[in-house]
Amino acid sequence: MPQSSRSRPLTRRRRGASCPVGTTTVTCTATDAQSRTASCAFPVTVQPALTLNASAVLAFGDSLTEGKAASLTDSLGLSGVGCRIFGTPTSYPSVLNTRFLAHYPTQLLSAKNCGWGGEEAVVGVTRLPPGLVTGSYDVVLLMEGANDLSALGNGTQASTKLETKISP
Repeated sequence: MPQSSRSRPLTRRRRGASCPVGTTTVTCTATDAQSRTASCAFPVTVQPALTLNASAVLAFGDSLTEGKAASLTDSLGLSGVGCRIFGTPTSYPSVLNTRFLAHYPTQLLSAKNCGWGGEEAVVGVTRLPPGLVTGSYDVVLLMEGANDLSALGNGTQASTKLETKISP
């Protein structure tokens, strides 16, 4: 088709205009070089943006939460204090924040990383209360115990260590 006879659609809404939440009828009209026109109309339904009831998340746990492999020296500095404010871009709180932004762009959501490499659950129990006072949280994601399992060893020895840790 020659350039002069190509039809160009005309719309009643300008390009890039947004539709309100609900159903809006969009009408398009095209006119060709011989002044012939054709129109069509179609409904566009816009759903309200998804939102979560919770907006502040505390991700509390060990090196899996922190986002790095635990080292032998990680647990040496633990003193029952609250959260360190760091983590790697691949830690699950960082990934969760990226997903929050992608799926809920109109809502301010955040997951605070309170992971501490090398921590065993018994230390996490003393660190959790001060960690909770570092902010006002709607949800706490608790990931503890991986270091406890790796420290248990094998067989009967592991069973004995586990019973000792669980017993009051």
